[in-house]
Amino acid sequence: MYATFKRKKIIFYAISVFSAICLIAVAIAFRASRSGEKPSELNAVCVSFLRDKKVKLSDKKPQSIETTLLAHDISETVKEYNELQKKQGFDLTEFAGKTVTKYTYRVACKDRTDVVAVVFVYGGKIIGGDIHCIGADGYMTGFDGETV
Repeated sequence: MYATFKRKKIIFYAISVFSAICLIAVAIAFRASRSGEKPSELNAVCVSFLRDKKVKLSDKKPQSIETTLLAHDISETVKEYNELQKKQGFDLTEFAGKTVTKYTYRVACKDRTDVVAVVFVYGGKIIGGDIHCIGADGYMTGFDGETV
């Protein structure tokens, strides 16, 4: 009788652990789907945002879409970059330690082919970005063309 009770107890705990794992998996899947971040929809939002800022793109399709983790600690370089963001009405400090989506677009520029616009998105909202030249003599500006 003791062996039967112990066996039932083990089965109960095994089922409980399995159920907990399933619930966690469902919760993670629900949270991911609930964010609503669909690349194609957010691409349209980013393109519209850049158009409103008078940024002319070579192509409405992003050159790349990547996820990136914003650093927890704020180095001097990140502080300088965030100052640019603040001038544009954004502040990346509230997103430190978060994984954001980075959309990169090629900018139509008469004399250069190495200028890109970067737009950072979190939770379906644009949270910052810049325009910069990726060439050796590169530069960086806000969306309004103001150089850092």
